[in-house]
Amino acid sequence: MKKVVYTIVCFAFSLVFLAAYLPDWNAPDRNLIAWGINGDVPALPEQPYDYQIDMNGIHELVFNYRFLFDPGEIENSISDIDNDIATLGRVLFYDKMLSSTGKISCGSCHIQSASFADTVAFSMGTSQPTKRNSQHLNDLIWAGDADFFWDKKQGTLREMIELPLKDENEIGYDGETMIAMMNSTSYYPELFEKAYGHRHITELGILKALEQFTMSIADPGLTLADSIYAGILNREMTEEESLGFDVYSFACQECHAAAFYEEPNNNGLDSIYLDKGAGLSREDDAWNDVFKSPHLRNVAFTAPYMHDGRYQTLEQVVEFYSDSVHQHEKAIFMPPQGSGYEFGAEEKQALLTFLKKGFINETILTHPRWSDPFAEQISTSVEQQKALQIHIYPNPGTHTLKLELGKLAVDALVIVDQQGRLVQKVPVANQTTLRLDVGAYSPGTYFVETTGSRKVSGKFVVLPH
Repeated sequence: MKKVVYTIVCFAFSLVFLAAYLPDWNAPDRNLIAWGINGDVPALPEQPYDYQIDMNGIHELVFNYRFLFDPGEIENSISDIDNDIATLGRVLFYDKMLSSTGKISCGSCHIQSASFADTVAFSMGTSQPTKRNSQHLNDLIWAGDADFFWDKKQGTLREMIELPLKDENEIGYDGETMIAMMNSTSYYPELFEKAYGHRHITELGILKALEQFTMSIADPGLTLADSIYAGILNREMTEEESLGFDVYSFACQECHAAAFYEEPNNNGLDSIYLDKGAGLSREDDAWNDVFKSPHLRNVAFTAPYMHDGRYQTLEQVVEFYSDSVHQHEKAIFMPPQGSGYEFGAEEKQALLTFLKKGFINETILTHPRWSDPFAEQISTSVEQQKALQIHIYPNPGTHTLKLELGKLAVDALVIVDQQGRLVQKVPVANQTTLRLDVGAYSPGTYFVETTGSRKVSGKFVVLPH
């Protein structure tokens, strides 16, 4: 009898202990991730990748681009990058556990193959779409203290990281809760020890790691535009390249000076702006209707374009600047008369070619040091990646979307909502293009995935209609 009572008491005590110290199994999925129940543990190399940026030969080039900016300041920032801290930042960047829903990460809206931009006009946050297009994050190290976001709201890279991390509709980071969950993982204490020499997880350590990883997303390799501006191109430009460069220098350079300069401007998108841009963040009407002009490195991969993502292709962007510019008192760099630069057909094609080829650095798009450590790593070239993508237009949309499957050989597409619930299964029957009726869909973000052994996915946003 005593043994039975003793057993019951021990069992009851065990239940109390488990209730007190194990996670709430009915809580959101991120608790399961924290304890490794879903197997979401980052795959990292035994020796960290080298996140240092080789500054050899880049000083004069950067100085020429940013004549108000001391290249020594860039070198000081780069010398601060520590491989173990940047590795921690890489994991944090892609870990959905940090979000309030456990469903999104920084990498959800800043996709490596898109040069760390998003592929939709408005990214889906924890509860609703963002108000502006998610900008690309590549090569921010060259921007110095040029301020960040479309409205230049934040003055430093760390401030830029902290704002979406704590924004309720973006990551929705809750410091105390998230740090407790990170402490419960099998990997964060060890990563913090490697990075900082201790296992004490802090908000400052999180921000510093994300800052260093984001800072490292850069490559000093010279693009065609770099070489032209630096006067070191070791070959003759083709006629098309020369014409494209001339058109770019005449029509684009004032706002996108060379590759790195980023000042706020009005480009005549509208005559009346509902989004007041920098005026809203600065609480100063003098700054109304102006937005940051982003740098153009890898611009061919960062569609959609403009602060509201209204243009899906560079062809549409060139057509806008040619024939659809609105007159606005602050569009001081736009033609003062008419509706644009009125490019000829040859000029349009030459400018497109220069934009697509003149600013490309494909290393950023494919190198594993910037890839998702929670995902299966597949080594492919940029062209292979483009061929294995689902292209969706218009995105966001309201009623009918066009899905281009290219070389994908699939039988069906599966569409799920942000909670992972099946919405629709669409037969493909080896079609390369199909139309998807989303008129009955609720507003929000949806994910489309191919069936079969090789999973290829995309995402789209349905707007209220």
